[in-house]
Amino acid sequence: MNGREQVALKWTHVVYDKGDEWGKVLALMSLAPVFVVVALVAVSLATREAQVLCMLLGVLVNDALNMVFKIVIQQPRPDTSPALLNGDGHLELGMPSAHAQFMAFFACYLGVMMHSRKWQLMPVHESVVLMLGSSGVSLLAILSRVYLGYHTVSQVLVGTLIGMLLGAGAASIVCTSKVGSAVLNWMVHSRIGRFLALRDSSNVSQPLWQQRRLFHK
Repeated sequence: MNGREQVALKWTHVVYDKGDEWGKVLALMSLAPVFVVVALVAVSLATREAQVLCMLLGVLVNDALNMVFKIVIQQPRPDTSPALLNGDGHLELGMPSAHAQFMAFFACYLGVMMHSRKWQLMPVHESVVLMLGSSGVSLLAILSRVYLGYHTVSQVLVGTLIGMLLGAGAASIVCTSKVGSAVLNWMVHSRIGRFLALRDSSNVSQPLWQQRRLFHK
């Protein structure tokens, strides 16, 4: 591609220019959506929190919507995109960027959830560290799509904007509204919710610390 020799990140199909260490770092950052989904699944199974499960469902619905947007808009990726080497049709479409939309959704949803009055998972200083870390990773993952040639700037900007709006909107409904409280209550007390032992700690201040004090009395 443009005479450049490219290599794939080990165990993935993400490519970067050979010898470009910054490109290698960004190639790793572009895998952030996979790590986010794995982390949310693990946290959902470990805590059985309905709030976290809603966030997991949210990122999955957001990703499905991205595919719909791409099919409707029908804008191809740039000529430099390594994804064009793949014969799968949906990978040839680039507007909006799925990575940008996913990571923007995740960062905004997490921000609203962590700072809502109903959901104080941990002390403020730990929340700040978590938010700065997630925002930094999200930004790098978004920038990687342009740097590695997978998307144009406009495709990434539109994806980021859509993700921010959907993420903030979904989190506001789930975490701060009466509708969200009703949905969480239904999830927890439904037959499936009881079977999965779901719980809603949104009205408990710092539930992780409460659990720690309970088990270490």
